[in-house]
Amino acid sequence: MQNDKEAFYSQRILKYSHEVELLNKKISIISVLRFFVFVLAAASIWYFALHNADYIIYDILLAIIAFIFLVRKHEILIQLKAYYQQLININKEEKLSLIGNWSPFNGGKEFLSKADLHSEDLDVFGEKSLFQKINRTGTLSGKNRLAVWFRFPNRRAIDILQKQEVIKELKDEVDFRQHFRATALMEIEHPGDYVKMIRWMNEKAFFSNHIHFKILAYLIPIINISFTLAWAVHLLPYYFAVNSILFTLAFLAFYQKIIIAKHNVLSRRAKLILKYVKLLRSIEDRSFKSLLLNQLQKEMSGDQKKAYEHISDLVKNLQALDQRLNMLVGILLNVYLVWDIRHLVKIENWKKENAEEMIIWFNNIGIMDAYCSLANVAFNESEWIFPALSDDKLLIGKNLRHPLMDYKSCVPNDIEILKQPHFKIITGANMAGKSTYLRTVGANLLLAMTGSVVNATAFEFVPTKLATSLRTSDSLMKNESYFYAELKRLQTIIQLIEKGENVFVLLDEILKGTNSKDKELGSIALLEQLIKLKAYGIIATHDLNLAKISESFSDNTENLRFEAEITNDLLIFDYKIKPGVAQNLNATFLMKKMGITF
Repeated sequence: MQNDKEAFYSQRILKYSHEVELLNKKISIISVLRFFVFVLAAASIWYFALHNADYIIYDILLAIIAFIFLVRKHEILIQLKAYYQQLININKEEKLSLIGNWSPFNGGKEFLSKADLHSEDLDVFGEKSLFQKINRTGTLSGKNRLAVWFRFPNRRAIDILQKQEVIKELKDEVDFRQHFRATALMEIEHPGDYVKMIRWMNEKAFFSNHIHFKILAYLIPIINISFTLAWAVHLLPYYFAVNSILFTLAFLAFYQKIIIAKHNVLSRRAKLILKYVKLLRSIEDRSFKSLLLNQLQKEMSGDQKKAYEHISDLVKNLQALDQRLNMLVGILLNVYLVWDIRHLVKIENWKKENAEEMIIWFNNIGIMDAYCSLANVAFNESEWIFPALSDDKLLIGKNLRHPLMDYKSCVPNDIEILKQPHFKIITGANMAGKSTYLRTVGANLLLAMTGSVVNATAFEFVPTKLATSLRTSDSLMKNESYFYAELKRLQTIIQLIEKGENVFVLLDEILKGTNSKDKELGSIALLEQLIKLKAYGIIATHDLNLAKISESFSDNTENLRFEAEITNDLLIFDYKIKPGVAQNLNATFLMKKMGITF
């Protein structure tokens, strides 16, 4: 199946590379035509200057129109080439992802938090993480949304099922998903951009809140144009026009500091907003089947206009305001049309009418972006399945594999917990697979609650709270020992359960920061407490005495093991989970191999 996907992405790379080649030819032709227009215009101006000067002005105007048309055409082709180049890069990155190279994708290490009870232990964020494998977002809001789904997975069955419907619908919509991502990546967002956008939308209006700006925006153009025309046809002396123009310039100069500040803020957002227009259009111009996508689409459609049409109006005013950057054109437009204030009033009025909706629109772009990431992994991982939700069977998984490990080399295992309280107690030798098994179960359960596919042949679950203690670390900054840090983690888990939370617990070698006697007594006491609190989960341990607790809680515990065999002086692992308590240990064997004698 991987070969099929590699061929699929390779074909798309060839297709878009061909498009880039065609565009390069068109760009070259446009460049030649621009040079030809310039030479032809220069020659014709020289000719008419010698023979008929009356035609020079028409010749210049025609040359300017032709040149502007070609420049605009050139810009469009350059943009289109950049778009296809993005598509080529996207498909190259997907080919790399198929062989486990996720380096082109953001791992979301900024979302790592010790406050989460599962993210760090299950390799959710950072390099070579679940997030890096799945993340294909091109917007900051999309990346944040996807991170929220991983940090706070959904625990309502209906919500998970509806997200599965979305992912199933988008899974094979590769053209749409890649178009969405390529469009998003055309204008890279930086941290804080979205916050600054929201701050601008909530900023108090200045020009539109004062009636005299609205009056002068219409009155000044009438006076200035009238006086100029009257002077041109000798109806009024020149100083009427000159004085009215000077008054206009003085008026604009008084508010120039405010105008410049507002333009600087808006100018930096124009390209970003234009990107959002394109993303909104790609969503609104499609027909969807799933409930959540139809709801998302409905939230963006007004009574008369679609969301992208509303924001297009804003973009037009932002682009019009940019005309002030051309000094000569800017002066003429402001003298005769009060250009800056006129468009700032329009922008502020637009903001009053659309600010609340705009936040919803941008939020929905992020949601679609995150959906596309989950749909992409469903498309790439053909062997993975959509899990089923259960009302009573807590967790059943067949042929579970770790989502980050190579499919062929990863040994599959099963899990079955039908009731609570119930704990699997896993014993085994070093490196036999205990910790990987815990992470395999936890990672797949997390994926299931995000609505994603899971790496199994069958998976059924009840949504729950995930709580893990697999790799607790000490803190020099807080003057906390490893043992104390682990105790605090366990205390948090117990407090959650005591509050009535339904919690799935994963614990690996608990209380290893203390002496063996305290560890044994403490581990048994903790497990007894978790059973009495009606929790469920898996505990991995080297302590074979902990497995004896099943004698007292036979209905609530099950002993499982990973074994290691020593054959021909070689340590052999099969990584298959088996019933019972581990019999073979390998620590002394490994120490001898390392030259440590007894």
